[in-house]
Amino acid sequence: MNVIFMGRAGGTPEIREYELNGSKRRVASFGIAEEIYGQEKPTWRNIAIFEDSNPGLFKFITGSGDNGAYIKPGTCLSVIAEERTNQWKTKEGEDRVGQEYLAYKISYVPMTRPKDDAQAGPPAQTTQTPKW
Repeated sequence: MNVIFMGRAGGTPEIREYELNGSKRRVASFGIAEEIYGQEKPTWRNIAIFEDSNPGLFKFITGSGDNGAYIKPGTCLSVIAEERTNQWKTKEGEDRVGQEYLAYKISYVPMTRPKDDAQAGPPAQTTQTPKW
């Protein structure tokens, strides 16, 4: 299932190497905190970009292999990805399940704030219900 969401990067991408069918491959992964209206804490999503399946995005995200040159903690991003559920066993033999999102498009979202939040005043009040 494809999903679209926006959030802030939790850190620089981690690049890992793995071997598949005798060839070395790389994957970049990082977390994004998505703030959802009405929730106190953000929802964390694990993002993965495989170099062999999306080399252009991998290069963009990792800064040509410099381990996250373009994504810094707090960078606001829009992500289009495919949701994937992984199952594995721990060293202790416990079954685990986790979700990750295989990104195929990531865009910067410019975020600006007034220099002095006091000058901005209180947020505007509205009586209209948003149309999602």
